Amino acid sequence: MVCITNIYFSELELKGTYDIDGQILILPIKGHGATNIKLVGGDFDLTLKWSVHAKNGMNKFLNENSQELSENVEPAVSNTIAVILKSTFAKFSEQIPYNELFG
Repeated sequence: MVCITNIYFSELELKGTYDIDGQILILPIKGHGATNIKLVGGDFDLTLKWSVHAKNGMNKFLNENSQELSENVEPAVSNTIAVILKSTFAKFSEQIPYNELFG
């Protein structure tokens, strides 16, 4: 099954801490500390793909009826994911003052 949704924001600032220990090509990269990432003009298409694995004959039923099941379930799943994402961003925006988000 596939769920496709779009997320847009004019500006998003992420503050946090980082800890990195790795390398790019032959250059070692190590460090830790505070980070402040500012994203401007975010417009993302999010595509989620998944498959269902079941036991006791359910997998056979799903395989035989996958098209009909997908047509019936996909709109509800897409809507649910959109509601969850909207709710998450609403809670996020309640925690950060408007002027910090869109200053």
